[in-house]
Amino acid sequence: MKERIFKLTKLQRDFCCHGPCNPRESNNRSISFLKLLWSAYFQDPNSTKHTMKVLPAIAAAAYLTGLVSPSAIELSWHNLTITAPQYGRYLLRTESEEPFFWKADTAWELTHRLNKTSIDFYLKTRAEKGYNVVLSVVISAYNGTTRLNFYGDLPFNNSDTTQPNE
Repeated sequence: MKERIFKLTKLQRDFCCHGPCNPRESNNRSISFLKLLWSAYFQDPNSTKHTMKVLPAIAAAAYLTGLVSPSAIELSWHNLTITAPQYGRYLLRTESEEPFFWKADTAWELTHRLNKTSIDFYLKTRAEKGYNVVLSVVISAYNGTTRLNFYGDLPFNNSDTTQPNE
């Protein structure tokens, strides 16, 4: 984990801290940083594209993109994969190759502080405002293994991260 954090910090320093980026330049540092980050963590070795799989941590994306409703029993995650072509400045839906504009909101503590009704309301209002991604965390950054969620549940049994509280 420390190695990944160091790698990410070094990438940020090398590509994002050398002044403002001009979107008209071919060597846009933000794009370079994203490409390096994706290649470092999400590259599909059998492809020339860099693929970022949508993780369960941002399950809200399924709701916001209209692929599932909150009452859906089974989610189909393969429809939520997006790709960044190796030499492109854009994102695509992997299956359909349609352009994907990442309009995100951050709600880091969404699943820790709100009840299900409030989460549904929040996601519905974000979708109505045109957001298609909500970034959240699975484990709280603040005492994540010992902090209770809205319903009084801990994320892990006995604070052991190998034993999720399902």
